[in-house]
Amino acid sequence: MRRALPAERRCHELSAPRIIDGPITRSAFATYIETQLAPMLRKGEVVIVDNLDARMSEKAVACLQK
Repeated sequence: MRRALPAERRCHELSAPRIIDGPITRSAFATYIETQLAPMLRKGEVVIVDNLDARMSEKAVACLQK
């Protein structure tokens, strides 16, 4: 079975890891952003995301812009 492991990588740590069984979908990625990554971010931090279609949901973008 394929698994996805989204995580936040900082210079000194790896945080907000989550194992997702199967390929990552827009819904799964948006939920990860909303529940795991966005709450850990501080104002002014930069998030770099690749251009995979599953990561381009409006919900994920909205959560990161807050």
